[in-house]
Amino acid sequence: MVQIVQDIWWHIDEIYYPKKCKRYRQIVQFFTDERTSNLNFTNKYFFGLKVYGRNSSRKEVTFYEKTMGGEYYIVLNLDLDSFPLVPHEIYENSNYHDVKLEIEYFTWDDENNLDKSITRFQRITVYFIPSRLNEHEFSGKLHPEFTIKLPLGWKLEDSKKSEVILVISGIDEQKGQYFCEVLPLEVVSVIHEGGHRVYNCLSLNFETINEKYSNSNNHSFIANLYYNSRITRYSLFISLVPLAIGASSFLTILYGFICWFFEDWHFKIVEAIGTGFCIIILSFVYFYISLMKEGYHFDHSKRDFWLVSISLGFWILFLIKPIWEQILLNLEII
Repeated sequence: MVQIVQDIWWHIDEIYYPKKCKRYRQIVQFFTDERTSNLNFTNKYFFGLKVYGRNSSRKEVTFYEKTMGGEYYIVLNLDLDSFPLVPHEIYENSNYHDVKLEIEYFTWDDENNLDKSITRFQRITVYFIPSRLNEHEFSGKLHPEFTIKLPLGWKLEDSKKSEVILVISGIDEQKGQYFCEVLPLEVVSVIHEGGHRVYNCLSLNFETINEKYSNSNNHSFIANLYYNSRITRYSLFISLVPLAIGASSFLTILYGFICWFFEDWHFKIVEAIGTGFCIIILSFVYFYISLMKEGYHFDHSKRDFWLVSISLGFWILFLIKPIWEQILLNLEII
């Protein structure tokens, strides 16, 4: 019973809202004469597992759960008759079937990606310009190609200088020694898919990966992929607008009340500005909600809505001043 892995690709979708999680799509192609195949998950907390046969007459592949030796497995039930035979020109054994699968699943992450060791100034910077450290763990055979898809309004820190690092560590079974190897990945292309930035990353040391971690069984290893993502300039500008609305509303209304108290004629100007402010705030709220429905993620959306709502509330109270002035006057008459 044999399984000969030919190719493996990883497609990673980052999801930041409403909860930070990751969507993985693993494309694997192998030659086999086995009717079952095991999937070993390094992260047990996954959901939404689906397995499709890319070159099968039956689209979806059935599976069941299994625990063996303290490890958790998903066992795939392969209907080999639905997969094509490997041609003699490629492989001599005509009993092998060419199986190409797409394995899709989600994992979630409760960890706070903000390093507790950073300085107070860095914390303030991250608060106003959100960024995240992303980590992914893989096991099994490894190929040097990864595709990373980020949420709307997010990008790698710098597509030209971004550090996408693959750290491979484990035990060399021949030497019986622990090893750790750091391999930088290069972003070879950036495409836009429905507004999302999709990064294709490739290791320049692909020969090392192919020899050590793809075609060799002498290593038992875990691979970790690291990279930083940051909010785009467009999303940053949108996220700073509520702060500007809140600050300008507070200062303008404060000035208006001072003018009213001293019966200054500038009060009429502030009143006229207030109507325009309310229209701007309501328009921005509609625009902001539309972006969120499209899939844009803003780290401080709750803060933004509170700022905008409070600002709008104060402007309404300020503009209906003549109404409660008349109420106070009537109470004095009574």
